[in-house]
Amino acid sequence: MIDGVGDSAARYNFFEAQCRKMALEPERLVLDESVFSSETATNTNNKMIADTLHAKGIIEKDPNVALDAYTRACSMRVTAEDAAVMAATFANRGVNPVTGESAMSEDLTNHTVTVMMSCGMYNGAGRWIVDVGIPAKSGVAGLIMCVVPGVCGFAVFSPRLDANGNSTRGVLVAAAMSETLGLHVLKQQDRRPEQGKTHSDRHTDRSTNSIGGDKSPHRAGKSAKAGKHADKVHPVDL
Repeated sequence: MIDGVGDSAARYNFFEAQCRKMALEPERLVLDESVFSSETATNTNNKMIADTLHAKGIIEKDPNVALDAYTRACSMRVTAEDAAVMAATFANRGVNPVTGESAMSEDLTNHTVTVMMSCGMYNGAGRWIVDVGIPAKSGVAGLIMCVVPGVCGFAVFSPRLDANGNSTRGVLVAAAMSETLGLHVLKQQDRRPEQGKTHSDRHTDRSTNSIGGDKSPHRAGKSAKAGKHADKVHPVDL
């Protein structure tokens, strides 16, 4: 997506602009220069990884440019509230449910959410898929951004980390929400007929849970207007 954008600063600016399209308050998303300087001084392991990827031809151009752009992206300030709306944008096929603006294509959204599901929780990804079952991206600051495609997005923030570098309380809260609200995307749902309800009734019940309130689950949130659904996005901030 940003391979031909230019130097590391230009790549970061492109990344920040994309994130701002997905946020609730775009002006809050800015580069934290102090964090960037600290990360740059201590990212020896990431430099080794970048060099290895370059040697194997996975990073085709200057690995230092890729590493610097990545480090800048990791140093961007974001609130749990903005991260929740960003997650909801991913859940809504790349359309910000608050502003109604398309931030990215549906194909890119699906690709990103798939990667989040497979490895967004570092070495804890396998346990997360089993216990929580929600595509997510964790950050070492203690934020977890969770995406339930076609349903909702939410963010959890609590700084204390577990052995995998994920928020200890955040993982517990997300697991509780998944279990309580039935958000696990891989668990088989009970599709046996409910007593007194027809197939049409059950389909209507499910379709009204989509983002934006659209009656069709396949068009969820496409009619969202600015501010109309802001009260439906609730980040969990510990």
